[in-house]
Amino acid sequence: MEDAGLVNVYVCSICGFHTVTKNRDAGTTPFMIGCKNPRKCSGFAQSSFYRVRQTLDPMFLWIKPTDDELQRFLADHDAAQQQAILEHVKFGGLLDLMISTGEPGGEVMSRKPSAREIGIAANPHSYACLNCRRECSLEEVDESGGHCPTCGNQRLIPLGPPDSGEEHGL
Repeated sequence: MEDAGLVNVYVCSICGFHTVTKNRDAGTTPFMIGCKNPRKCSGFAQSSFYRVRQTLDPMFLWIKPTDDELQRFLADHDAAQQQAILEHVKFGGLLDLMISTGEPGGEVMSRKPSAREIGIAANPHSYACLNCRRECSLEEVDESGGHCPTCGNQRLIPLGPPDSGEEHGL
């Protein structure tokens, strides 16, 4: 069981997206979660086991849901998933809820993409293939009709320019 107030980062094995979470309540959190990249990556993200800077701003809260929160969460799932979720919560499992961008600890709601994410999606520097994991140039993707030039997959995510080498504080 993890303590309330701890910050964790889940890192996607496919696209590298970092999902920052914070425990609103004490309880059990998963070792792996589905990638939370706003561009709909299908990968899985692995826990950093709280070995991260505890001052990072979370995108998601792990909560022990109130009855109202649990009902809202269950509404998005089918009957089999609902039963598994109820068992998970019964034995101390926490649920993840998005929080508003720019307001850590703020109202529970859908996260909006940041201005940087919107800019990258509109004017990507290059693309990454979610199948073969190859980085493709804009020209290569255009010439192949919007597919990965190596494997032909259409599942590409836009990438921004390379990092300047600054620390990300993880």
